[in-house]
Amino acid sequence: MVKTDFVASEQRTGREKLERDIALASSNAVIDGVLKTVGGQLVVLNSQRQVIAVNDIFLKTVGIEDSDEIFGLRLGKVIGCIHADEEPDGCGTTKYCSSCGAAIAMVASLAANEPVERICAAEVGRGETKTDLFLQVRAVPFSCEEERFLLIFIQDISRQQQCAGEERLFFHDLKNVLGALQGAADLLTMGSPDMSRRCGRLIRKLVYRLNCEIEMQRTLVLSGEHTYTPRLEDISVPGILLD
Repeated sequence: MVKTDFVASEQRTGREKLERDIALASSNAVIDGVLKTVGGQLVVLNSQRQVIAVNDIFLKTVGIEDSDEIFGLRLGKVIGCIHADEEPDGCGTTKYCSSCGAAIAMVASLAANEPVERICAAEVGRGETKTDLFLQVRAVPFSCEEERFLLIFIQDISRQQQCAGEERLFFHDLKNVLGALQGAADLLTMGSPDMSRRCGRLIRKLVYRLNCEIEMQRTLVLSGEHTYTPRLEDISVPGILLD
């Protein structure tokens, strides 16, 4: 198993070496060609996991106009990971980085000298605004004049992950309601007239709830965007228990 506490890779490249790495990446025909032809986000890192080249799609995604602003930074800092500044050496050196898919892909790729792909789940934000970001990260090692670089291919899969979560929640709730319906139906067949009336009311309530669950899922699917605006309202604990 690849060690992911990053003790051996905390130190950043010095300014002079960093500038050489940037110049080497910018003058390499292969890197230049990949940066211009790849349809998704692409970042090139040096062996210390510092940004030395990016494509226009990545810049647009992170909202940065000048790539010089992010040269020398690590990926977590660039995308706004909330843990990127928790240690002096930044991204890749905090206690959270040992479970970060992007960091694991980078370290594993450098160690094995082969492509490694992982899913990165990060909480990102600037200022008071924070959001969950899911990225498919593929790290591909690349040698250039005896220097080791990493090509980082990034795909934002946040929407797919959100859809998958919504589907799991929908089927979980559906199973619970159907289980309650089955129980009420069983009681209805063997109970007294009073029990039958109570079971009938319960079944009616459960059918209404089931219809609401299906309609909510239908609305999310038809929206295409799978986005929604939360509606906040006060509820009581007894109300939840009765429901």
